[in-house]
Amino acid sequence: MPYDYLLENTDPALVKMELDLCWTVAAEQDPVAYFNRFPGRFPLVHVKDWLKDGTKSPAYAGALGQDSKFTGQMTSVGAGSIDFKRIFAQAEKGGVKHYIVEYDNPKAPIDDLTSSYSYLRNLSF
Repeated sequence: MPYDYLLENTDPALVKMELDLCWTVAAEQDPVAYFNRFPGRFPLVHVKDWLKDGTKSPAYAGALGQDSKFTGQMTSVGAGSIDFKRIFAQAEKGGVKHYIVEYDNPKAPIDDLTSSYSYLRNLSF
């Protein structure tokens, strides 16, 4: 994968990356495996969630690819299928310092942000 190539062929002391947790999972990859394989390289992570509801959205076709088995849509953090508790428990290994909550196309931005905040605030690991 191009992302792996960049991580493998750049100096860890000079190049850090931002890991998008949702799209990493959408690519059928494990964020924790990236933390283990490239420790300390991810000071930033995008925190967004994915609801596996079986829908196939044309809006995500470019990101997912036409043949992807990964279906669904983005949702508020904590309302989807991504295991943030497991990922965040290993975040120190990845070097995570900043968590950027993102939701590409929220239907009710303030409600979605409030819901995401509430979930993350109460998450323990």
